[in-house]
Amino acid sequence: MAVGWTFDDRKKLMTIVGDGDITRADIGRVFDALVEHGALGYRKLVDLRQSSPAMSGEEMLELGVRARALHGTGKMGALALVLPEDRGAEAEQLIGMVSVADRPMRIFRALNQASRWLEAQKPGREA
Repeated sequence: MAVGWTFDDRKKLMTIVGDGDITRADIGRVFDALVEHGALGYRKLVDLRQSSPAMSGEEMLELGVRARALHGTGKMGALALVLPEDRGAEAEQLIGMVSVADRPMRIFRALNQASRWLEAQKPGREA
């Protein structure tokens, strides 16, 4: 699996880790898990240092539409994205897709910095 995730209900935290090529279907499963678990308001730590998107522009657009629909359902939890240094153009597409939500969001190159920042953020709405 290119994307895996865990939920920590006590901390209201979802950790998402990418490994290898990530497809539209992979991201769709993450969105499904968020909704099914009632975790839209959870803080999210997304580690994409070992991954890269394997999607067409059309697939990225479809995911952007779905992400915006989810954002419209209520307060989203803070998002910490950990990205590799060498993926500037790919990262810009991803950032554009997730930045529309009204929530704290930062991009990091180091996982420990992202974790510390996210710990200081409050979860979003209760779902």
